[in-house]
Amino acid sequence: ARGGGAETAAERAYHYRESHDLPEALAASVEAAGHARRVGAPAEELRHLEAALDLWPAVPCEARPSGEGLDPVVLTLRASAAAVHSGDAHRAVSLTRAALAGTGQDADPELAARVRYTLAGNLITVDNLAAAFAYSSEALAMIPAEPPSRTWVWAAATHVMAARQIGDDDTALRVARQALEVAERIGATAARADLLISLARLEGGGRRTLEGRERLREARELAREAGDTPVEMRALFSLAIGCFESGELRECLPWITEGLDRARRSGLLSSPYALEMRYLRLLVLFTLGQWDECVRVARADPAPGFAEGPVLYIALARGEPEVVERAKALLGEPFDWMGTFVGGIVLTDAAALRGDPEEAVARARDTVAVLSDELGRAPHVTVRLAALALAAVADGAAAERRGGGSAH
Repeated sequence: ARGGGAETAAERAYHYRESHDLPEALAASVEAAGHARRVGAPAEELRHLEAALDLWPAVPCEARPSGEGLDPVVLTLRASAAAVHSGDAHRAVSLTRAALAGTGQDADPELAARVRYTLAGNLITVDNLAAAFAYSSEALAMIPAEPPSRTWVWAAATHVMAARQIGDDDTALRVARQALEVAERIGATAARADLLISLARLEGGGRRTLEGRERLREARELAREAGDTPVEMRALFSLAIGCFESGELRECLPWITEGLDRARRSGLLSSPYALEMRYLRLLVLFTLGQWDECVRVARADPAPGFAEGPVLYIALARGEPEVVERAKALLGEPFDWMGTFVGGIVLTDAAALRGDPEEAVARARDTVAVLSDELGRAPHVTVRLAALALAAVADGAAAERRGGGSAH
């Protein structure tokens, strides 16, 4: 029989599966996922939700758990959110695409829009920006702005981010202002916070200014009031990066500390904004010249992938072994924009340091080509990569002249 408390749901799900009692295994898996969510264990939540989705078609309709949100599409959306929170953005995209495939022509318009704006948000995370804009546009077109609804506001908030990512700031600004007014009117506090974060970057001097960061502080308080930790972490990251971009390096560290503490308490240390903050913390220490402290912090809180980038910069400068291999590992599949960013810098610099200007130029060109967006716009890191490659070329030319050769 069902029962035994949420704490034992995972154990019960296992035993029911082993004994081929699939209806009870399904119910216990859903219960275990809910418990994992409440205690801040997104990887466990994902595992239980995927188990439930695997069991769902094998259980007769009348034996399935019933209630709000207990259908395959909504469970798949929950699984995609858990995947994002546990740091598996590509899995989140796959799951959301599965939810879209499971949404038929007769689906509730609000659910259909929710699937599409969730997919758009996940595609932004993996830098598939044109597709993200297409899906956010679809979501916004599926439901009317009036009468106002939370679903429309969140679709709009996602569309704002997608529009800004592809460089359509006019659309982003227009939709953000409209959606903020609606969010205020219907009391959609978390969405209001999310829109304020976007507007802080779009209006005036952006998040580098005191005015922009004041708006971000307001967003952080609203997100906290609404209990929306991911939006709160977006606000804290924006505060930190705003300080960094304005040259106030030490001022950004308290925001990073607060953001990572919030992530740790919520089980979100591997989520996108937490990983960005872990990288930024090391980058600030690296930039301040506190290299030993940077290495110490990285060892105390090991981060996956690109987030350890500044430690690789230090290791390369200190001539430590295996740096090139570690950098090359960041370039593997699936594609990760920040991983390619860090790997490209390290491999270009490594080629320059060993006196190989041809390799340095090739690495710089390849990295810029891969990191350029769908419109062909080169990333800001192009300047840094060009400087490293040109320094290698200049050093090679100078060495050739000293040796009596002719530089070309």
